[in-house]
Amino acid sequence: MTTSREDLISYISDAHKDAYGTRPRHFDFASMSLAELEALADRMEDAVVVAIEEERAREAAAIADFEAEIAKYLSLGASDRDHAIVWLLDANGLSDETWDDAICWALGLPYTMNHEFAGALDIMAARRPEPEEV
Repeated sequence: MTTSREDLISYISDAHKDAYGTRPRHFDFASMSLAELEALADRMEDAVVVAIEEERAREAAAIADFEAEIAKYLSLGASDRDHAIVWLLDANGLSDETWDDAICWALGLPYTMNHEFAGALDIMAARRPEPEEV
């Protein structure tokens, strides 16, 4: 099966976005030969692999930091993990946050960890004053 120019250009654009966060605007695809496009596609594939490895390393470090902070707050007197997370959120200026995915983003955690914040969000919701009736 032969890869068409359009398929290669589409792949390069998608891979560039995955690797660097933006679509490529600086390539002159029209002037590139098929061999040049194939070589660029190979480089983009390598860049995506590097980006994935870097993301995994960042997430692992963020998880380790998160767990260390929880352990610290438990040692300082938080009554349980949920209250330790509340203290962590307070310390990070996230006391008013109500969306677990936003907390993950702010702390650099993978979104698969959003379940970690359910209990803390309940605690923080309970301590918020009720809105005044007009």
